[in-house]
Amino acid sequence: MTNITIGFVPRERFSSAAESLESILTHTDTPYEMLIVDCATPPEVWAEIEALIEGRDNIRVLRTDHVLLPNEAKNLVIRETKTEYLCLIENDNLVEPGWLDKFLKACEEMPADVAVPLLMENRPGSTKVHFDTALGSIEVVQTDEGEKLHVKPRKHTGELAKKGRQYQEFMEVHCLFFRTSVFEKIGGFDEEVNMSEEVDLSIALQQAGVPCVFEPACVIHYILPEYPLPESDLPFYMNKWDLDRARKSIETIQNRWKLTRPPQILGFTAERFYRGSGRLNERVEQLRESNPD
Repeated sequence: MTNITIGFVPRERFSSAAESLESILTHTDTPYEMLIVDCATPPEVWAEIEALIEGRDNIRVLRTDHVLLPNEAKNLVIRETKTEYLCLIENDNLVEPGWLDKFLKACEEMPADVAVPLLMENRPGSTKVHFDTALGSIEVVQTDEGEKLHVKPRKHTGELAKKGRQYQEFMEVHCLFFRTSVFEKIGGFDEEVNMSEEVDLSIALQQAGVPCVFEPACVIHYILPEYPLPESDLPFYMNKWDLDRARKSIETIQNRWKLTRPPQILGFTAERFYRGSGRLNERVEQLRESNPD
């Protein structure tokens, strides 16, 4: 009996989806069910997806007529998942043979309730790890305002990977493997948050006492966007990187967890926003004019 669901969800663009999905279908031997979120996918992209899933009775589509933030799409999958395990993977990742089985073994053998892969940037062959090293571990500190949580940095992920499986507190959200029961402890994802989702999730898991294992044997490749983006991607992309929502997200996460400092700076989201809109050079010039030194 299948005890794993793969939730295939959009992150910031649609144009990467067919390549990502084909990678999953090609390299997954472990029995699974799949839920694919279609949230106003452009017709030309959906045609590619339909061709890939035709005749596969283990795949079901969850559809909305409007674009969703990643957290909204993930909650949609969580609500529909009936299996013991759930892998949430965003639609701009490529996987390697045996990836899903490595996740499962890491959770069962460690044991742990969440498994975290070694995330690499761009296609196989790249040696650049994708991880914010400012996110290492959490400590409780005393401040004039009472107890707060302070996030400490960690060693480079590549160095940690040499030590093999190990428990860890922080993770990226591009691809994660969960015991579905975890969501009974932490609830779902905050659907208003569009940045620093990894900070919000990681602290929620840590505070709930959920053991998470880093499994470097499971390598996932996150494909960065290429600019200019296809025109059909722009409405979705700009919704994901909305700056006003990002400011609110930072404030929400800092206040929710009583953090000593904002989880991450707005600069990353601003860079994505202006690059996606084709106004990055204009923004750089504005910053130079405001700070000529």
